Amino acid sequence: MRAVLALTLLGLASGGGQQQAPAAEFARLLERAGALEPAELETEIEGLLRRGDALELVLSALVARRLPPPEGPEGPEGNGGPEDIGEPDAGPRLESTQEACLLALVRRLGRARFAPFLEDVARTPEPARVAAALRLGGEFAGRLEELTLWTAGAPDAEVLDAFADAVARWLEREPDAAHELALAWRDLGAERARAALEGLERARGPASLACLAALLERGAEPVDGILLTLAAIGPRTSPTEAGELARAVEPWLAEEDSPARAACAALAGLRVPASVPALIGALERPATVRAAHAALRALGGVALPPTPALWTRWFAEEERWWTERAPGLGARLAPGAPPLEPAAVVAVLGELARHPLRAEALVPAVARVLEQREPAARVLACQALARLGSPSALPVLSAHHADAAPEVRDAARAATRALTHEDAPAGAGGI
Repeated sequence: MRAVLALTLLGLASGGGQQQAPAAEFARLLERAGALEPAELETEIEGLLRRGDALELVLSALVARRLPPPEGPEGPEGNGGPEDIGEPDAGPRLESTQEACLLALVRRLGRARFAPFLEDVARTPEPARVAAALRLGGEFAGRLEELTLWTAGAPDAEVLDAFADAVARWLEREPDAAHELALAWRDLGAERARAALEGLERARGPASLACLAALLERGAEPVDGILLTLAAIGPRTSPTEAGELARAVEPWLAEEDSPARAACAALAGLRVPASVPALIGALERPATVRAAHAALRALGGVALPPTPALWTRWFAEEERWWTERAPGLGARLAPGAPPLEPAAVVAVLGELARHPLRAEALVPAVARVLEQREPAARVLACQALARLGSPSALPVLSAHHADAAPEVRDAARAATRALTHEDAPAGAGGI
């Protein structure tokens, strides 16, 4: 059957010709994908698609998730034919940019071109080929049932990972996907539900948040998994969305054990100051004291012991600082304000950086210092943004990865690594 499929694919791709597979050209395109500008990538894709056997090469890489060997999918013997599509003797595993290029090729080829492959997979559902079918579904499926069709039975880890990828891509493409996924959640079963949560985390955007909010409202399972996914997505949530979600999460602090601890993590990720009193209350319960303490330390950036009275006093001081001191500091950095002397820049940024509880509101003020001419001030601003700990600073930091001053470039990159947890926190010096 696979040999028949191979001939079918060759016929679709090349009209029956005997053109040799341009495997080396295909591999070079995927290897260079991350370095190409969008227009250049489009030109390269157009060139490859004009060759006769692009479909064979795309399927081989999609199934194996590896670069094709230089000899092409037919293998080192050159036996000529894609009957071995997806065998593990391919080249290196695909990197994220290479896989993105591969999926761009999939979209350009169109759904109909893959129909024979999908029909064959339905008859012989080997895990690697089912995973490839799911990734195709992520690009083309309109309904959730088109994805769950491929995960019937007891899917293995590879298939579940592909299901997560497919759900993420489906959520990004389909406006009503979040609502449909929430409605069908109970039908997924435990394994597919956890894979779907992974997909929600990978997609991250508004659709993921809408789905998670709906699942919380419905009391869907696994509650701890839903809350932990929200904890992972929360740092990139807008303040308005974060506030609404935090109000939906707080009641789960009263639950037992795992859900309550996951709720603490979710509130830490959402970074909403108004959630602090609820977390202080969770310090009173043995089941949540450790998780609530970790969340409070993450929000406040202070190392107080898990004593409710101390955290209550700290929060009162934070609220007083926010209403009495913060407005004046922000005004000194506002557009049109008189330029600050270097010592004043150090003092203002240092004070702001010591209050990460209000990071979302403070980032714009600190970011304005990056507009100053003096490299030393821009370095201090990068360090302050790292200490505030909010991912909302990532776009402005990214803009300074190519700053004219090398010290600013280094500081911006170090702050980015700190905020993405790729390195130790930056900003130990200077402020």
